[in-house]
Amino acid sequence: MVLLIFAWLVTKHHGKLYAPGDFETDQSFLKTLSPEAREERLEEEIESLEPAFAGTSFQMPTISDANARTDNSELKADDKSSESRAEIMTSYKTAEELALKQYETEMDVSLQRHIIVPNIGADRLAFDGGYIKRSYLTLIEVKFFRKHFVPASIIRDVIYRAALVQSQLSKNDGLIVKLILLVVTDLVGSDLEKLKKRLKNIANESLLPTEVRFFNFSRLRKKYPDISTCT
Repeated sequence: MVLLIFAWLVTKHHGKLYAPGDFETDQSFLKTLSPEAREERLEEEIESLEPAFAGTSFQMPTISDANARTDNSELKADDKSSESRAEIMTSYKTAEELALKQYETEMDVSLQRHIIVPNIGADRLAFDGGYIKRSYLTLIEVKFFRKHFVPASIIRDVIYRAALVQSQLSKNDGLIVKLILLVVTDLVGSDLEKLKKRLKNIANESLLPTEVRFFNFSRLRKKYPDISTCT
C-alpha cells in the first residue's frame, strides 16, 4: 500500500516532492504564464510608459507586422501622435523577443519565457524569462524605453518582485536569485547616457545581485531578421 501511494505521488505530484534547490539545472521548476496573463502584463507595461494610449482598444498584432514596417529607429515627436496602439504593442513584443534571443546568444543559455516561480502566488510575480543553473535562479525582465526619462517606480517594482521571490525561496533553503534587466532602446548620445545613468543608479539600490544590459533596437532587428512570430 505504501509503495502504491508513493508511486501515485511521484506520478501526479512529482513537482511537490522536491525543494527548489533540487532543480539545479532543471527549468521544469519554473511555470509558464498563460497567454491571457502574458497579454495583460504587456498591456499594463505599455500603459505605464505610453499613457496617451491607455484605454484604446486594439487587435493583438504579431511580430511580423513590425518587421514589415520601415526602420523606426528614432520616432519624431510629431510621429508619435499618428502611431496606433497596435503598432506600439508590436514594437514592445518585438523588443522583448529580440532581447531574450540576444541574451541567450551571449550567455549560451536556454531561457524559459514568461515565467512564474511556483508556490509564491500571484501572476504579478511573473518575469519575461529565467533559467536555473547550479544554485542560481536568474530572473530576466525586458524593458523597452523610447524616452530617456523613466519613472523609478517601474524599475523598483521589478526589483521588489525579484526580492519577494528570493525571500520565499530562502525560507526553504532554496535558490539564490539574480536579476537581469535587459533594456532595449533606440536612444543615442546624451539621451542614452542619461538613461543608462538613471537605471544603473536605481539598480544599485537593490539588495539582490542586479545587472542592467542595454541593447540597440534597430541593431537587434537587423541581426535577427528571422524573428517573425511571437513566442
